[in-house]
Amino acid sequence: MRHAVCLTGMERSFSEIGWNIHEAVHHLLRTPNASVHFFGVRPANDSWKYVRSWFAFEEISLQRYCTVPVPRWYGCQEHGRTDCRHSFVQELCDLDQCEAMLCVYERQHGAEFHTVMRLRADVYWEARVNFPRGLRPDEVVVPFMESGSGLNDHVAFGGRKGMRVFLTRVHQLHQNITKEDLRILALPRGQKRLLIFSELFLKLALARQRVKYRVIREWMYCLHTKRALLDQRGVYGCIARARARRRCGSLMCAKSNVKYWCLCLNATCATVDAGVPVASLGPAHIQNRAREYNHHRGAACVDVQHSQLLHPGCPWRSHDYSLSYPGVMPLTWPVLPRNASRNTELQNCPQEGLPRNLCLQWTPCAVRGTRTQQLMLLHLDIVSPKDSYAPTPSSWVLTI
Repeated sequence: MRHAVCLTGMERSFSEIGWNIHEAVHHLLRTPNASVHFFGVRPANDSWKYVRSWFAFEEISLQRYCTVPVPRWYGCQEHGRTDCRHSFVQELCDLDQCEAMLCVYERQHGAEFHTVMRLRADVYWEARVNFPRGLRPDEVVVPFMESGSGLNDHVAFGGRKGMRVFLTRVHQLHQNITKEDLRILALPRGQKRLLIFSELFLKLALARQRVKYRVIREWMYCLHTKRALLDQRGVYGCIARARARRRCGSLMCAKSNVKYWCLCLNATCATVDAGVPVASLGPAHIQNRAREYNHHRGAACVDVQHSQLLHPGCPWRSHDYSLSYPGVMPLTWPVLPRNASRNTELQNCPQEGLPRNLCLQWTPCAVRGTRTQQLMLLHLDIVSPKDSYAPTPSSWVLTI
């Protein structure tokens, strides 16, 4: 199968999470006789230094400024962005630009791609996703989480025909809203002003062209956007948890949530459904009490014991865990072996195939002190358990 990947947007934290994205993409596209071809639309103010080092691109096109006017009905929230309304249309123009590159490549090589993926460099994949069975050419696959009243538009994957509509939906922005469109939108009664967010517009754009969509719960991620790096995710949310390399029994992700990240639970979904109190795991300096979690229609619970993708941090691994009564996973901490020396420069990575220089660049540490401390170190001090957060006196832990 011939797969195409369209990557757009700023590089942001890709130097930290590039290994994760590389592993996740190639696992998803691991089909018989697969060939994967990368295409990119690069912003003029971003060199894509690390993106280029991880992916071999067929073509990288310089982003063109989008002159498409923002429709009056579009709604968004700034959250640290200077102009979320223009960012929306610029993103759609980037996708349309990438579609044009795909068309040229297909004409030159006399064959269409079987599938296309829309990829971002700031999306950390929480777990591996398998290639969907029975994927149709006119079908688009999107994550369950963060879809609101529409469809998640951060990442997508699908057959060539369906993804062509996904990539070119900028051309539908200024079509008149018909009665059929209003039926598809299913807006709340009594809403005085027509207000459509990006997720709902994606649902409308696919429905207009009769494109099927499939929502999968296993596609879970942690955004590393500017907004995410400025708010609580870097302190006690999914970014901090990922850097602490927390192993999860399951992940619970909401369709629409104020926190907009997945909860890492120390239990299987069956245990959660049974009403057994379980703990939500965060970084090492955040300890949450066990409680019951309601698994309702607005949330998806997925077991990730064998599919979780861990942050490429060094030099430790979390303790191997085994599921205990009934399906509860014990809290585990990243530890160093007892023979680790003081102020030793990191030399090796536990992940197979991870470049040594990336390992040295990104080293997550267990944090002590205030919640605002989140540092990455190349030289680490090994301290006594009595001065740290060590769970047992038989192990050394990293502290700062």
